[in-house]
Amino acid sequence: MRGPLVYCLEDKDLPPDVAVESVRIDRDAKWAARHETHLLRGVTVLETHARVVAQAKDATALYPRLPALKPGTILLRLIPYYAWCNRGVSQMTVWLPVM
Repeated sequence: MRGPLVYCLEDKDLPPDVAVESVRIDRDAKWAARHETHLLRGVTVLETHARVVAQAKDATALYPRLPALKPGTILLRLIPYYAWCNRGVSQMTVWLPVM
C-alpha cells in the first residue's frame, strides 16, 4: 500500500519465464515510487528488486519438492490495483512472500 492505494504485482510486468507465485521480496527492500506517463495513461508504480525462487516440478502435489537452486534477482514493478487487467488477461497478487 502507498497512502490509500493498494498495489499489485501483475504477470505482465515479469519476465516471460517467471510466475507470479515464484516472486519473493526481501524484508529490507528499498522501494521507489515513479510516475510513468506512458503506462495506462499515467500511473505511479512502485519498484524494487525481488528474488525469483524455483518452482516445484509438480505444483499440484501436497508436498512438492523444490529444486535446490539459488534465487535469481529481478526488477519488480507494482501497479495500482485499480489498473489490474487493463493490458489484457493476466494473473496478479497483492500479497508477496518475504524472504
